[in-house]
Amino acid sequence: MNIQKKNNVCSPVRLFDNPWLERLTFISFTTFLAVWLPIVLTVCIGAIWHARSMSSFIALGLLGLMTWFLFEYCVHRFLFHFKARTPKGKTFIFLVHGNHHAQPNHPLRSLMPFGASLPLAVVLGALVVGAAGLEHGLDFLSGFLAGYVCYDVTHYACHHFKAQNKIFMMIKRHHLLHHYQDPDMNHAISLPILDKIFFTLHKK
Repeated sequence: MNIQKKNNVCSPVRLFDNPWLERLTFISFTTFLAVWLPIVLTVCIGAIWHARSMSSFIALGLLGLMTWFLFEYCVHRFLFHFKARTPKGKTFIFLVHGNHHAQPNHPLRSLMPFGASLPLAVVLGALVVGAAGLEHGLDFLSGFLAGYVCYDVTHYACHHFKAQNKIFMMIKRHHLLHHYQDPDMNHAISLPILDKIFFTLHKK
């Protein structure tokens, strides 16, 4: 079964008439890493600096990471694949995710654009630090944001990198089945076992 080919590159699906808005929907892999790796590193350093103990940093960081896995699954399943009924709703879903299914292998549309990811990170960071305090908040955010970066890197790799080992081969196949067999199944990317837990695993 060939689950690799579908509207590969060609011209990207146009989302906005305004050229500036359209440009904001594109992001390269190197640019993503150049921006997000320093952000995560800075948050981790800040978390370690302010942490009460290394055990606290590790425990809350793991909690943040596990929270990301669940957040990723829920957003992908319930928001990105929401069955909108109105024209505006359908347009919104296409803008945030449907365009990726229409053209899944375009290299500039395989990562979350900065116009969405950075404001969301700022709002989330403010909420978490405001609720938990600087010490615990940074510990949690270090794991959550690291999870996000791992998710987007994994997602990009599923579409653009060749599988070099059995684990990545399994993750890649799991995600590509979501694209080419059943978009209502296999919503988890970073942690595929969540699909088995929540009964959304594609039956081969």
